[in-house]
This record gives sequence, C-alpha cells and structure tokens, in this order.
Amino acid sequence: MLDNLELNDNKTKNLKSLLSTFDLPSKILIVTDQISDNLRLASRNLSDVHVLSHRSLNVYEIMRNNKVIFTKKALESFVERFSK
Repeated sequence: MLDNLELNDNKTKNLKSLLSTFDLPSKILIVTDQISDNLRLASRNLSDVHVLSHRSLNVYEIMRNNKVIFTKKALESFVERFSK
C-alpha cells in the first residue's frame, strides 16, 4: 500500500524507477482513487503495469496480475464499498 502516487511528470522511466525500488514481479496492478494524467501517461508504455481506479476494479483484473498495489485512499474506498 502506498500513501499516494503523485508523479511530478509523465515520464515512463520515472514510474519504472519508482516501482523498481519495491522489487515487484511482473504484471502489476496499481489501484488508485483517481488516475492523474501523469500516472496514466507514464504507465501506458509499461506493458506489465496496469492502472485502474478503485471503482473499476474487478476480479478479472486482480487475477490477471501478480501483484496489486493500492493507494491508501483507494483501499479505504474499496473496503467501504464492499463492506456494506
């Protein structure tokens, strides 16, 4: 879980560098509360990185990725949505 995923720019190499610090496997799903333009643009050239809003999250997306990373706000919203 990340506190937030605010990128200062839309450079793919910067997102790749950030994700490499976590030593993650391939096929990563990043779930955020809101997808910023910088995150959308930075992730679109990374074939093993998928970005979704917590509102769009479904079982298929979870199962087709090896690791799911939530931002704190997205996880809180996700839990609230399914705890009702």
